[in-house]
Amino acid sequence: FRDLVFDGGSGRDTSGISVNVSGRSGLECLNVAFWRTDIGYKNVGAIDWKLHGCTFNRGNIGLWLQPLSTMHGGCGLVDGGFNISYMAQAGIYIQGKASSTYMEQLKFANVVIENNTGFGIFVDHWQGTWPLIFDHIYFETNGTADNATLDGTTYHDPQMLYLNDANNVQFINCKLTNGIEDTAGGDIIDSTVYTYNCYLLPAYGDFNMVGTSRMYHSHPHV
Repeated sequence: FRDLVFDGGSGRDTSGISVNVSGRSGLECLNVAFWRTDIGYKNVGAIDWKLHGCTFNRGNIGLWLQPLSTMHGGCGLVDGGFNISYMAQAGIYIQGKASSTYMEQLKFANVVIENNTGFGIFVDHWQGTWPLIFDHIYFETNGTADNATLDGTTYHDPQMLYLNDANNVQFINCKLTNGIEDTAGGDIIDSTVYTYNCYLLPAYGDFNMVGTSRMYHSHPHV
């Protein structure tokens, strides 16, 4: 898909692209806008997909990613001047487990995640072999709503980042601050996070570390 607009309408009633397959999709999007969609891009199970230079704006969920029990749904790349903004529930929603199968090998690079009233990034279960990588991500003013509903579950007080049971999540060259005074950066539950060369502004970027969670910083900027 290239140079297209998917418009879900003023009621956010329809979605953009939905792929559900246990195998290789090879799908590639270049300069595609997902505007006012319920879900912009939903990938379940399919591997080997790429989104370049796309925009997600004013929908409910920007990207919904998850495996099938028979295929991990990864080998995915999201890059090239992305902007994910004004999402009511979540900019990026990753449900990383189906039965005993986990998602593998996802990378987000050069993305702006801002002004999402729901979560900026929501990850539930990431225990695969490869890391979940966020490289050159800019966050600002996410999680301003009282509640966000994802896959039938309502979460109170959405934040910039939510990680649960997520191992080896890496942030590289990112600005890890939400830009909202007195609002924590997010909840990190039983997860392991590594940062490299990231900007960490304590006043607006503190994280709620829960359970066995650990965060390791290399070359931080504060």
